[in-house]
Amino acid sequence: MVRVCAFPGCGKKMRSYVPESFHRLPLHESTCKQWLVVLQVDVDTPIHILKQKDYRVCSAHFDPDDIIISDSKPRQRMRLKKSAIPKATQLSPE
Repeated sequence: MVRVCAFPGCGKKMRSYVPESFHRLPLHESTCKQWLVVLQVDVDTPIHILKQKDYRVCSAHFDPDDIIISDSKPRQRMRLKKSAIPKATQLSPE
């Protein structure tokens, strides 16, 4: 199953050859609610439903300062700071 970015209007697909990284919805309450507002998902959705849907957001919707790059071999790994919230950004055409 190919996952798609949950950000409204994005539609980028999670594949091995795309330059974006995809990040899961944080499940700690304060940050999660902020993500849900941005993603236009009901903030009262139960956690077990959110886990089941497994929403992902591509790195195009985060500020560069929100991303931590660890240089683990054999490839780099991108992680988000715990305080990172998706933001509307200018998307380049696919």
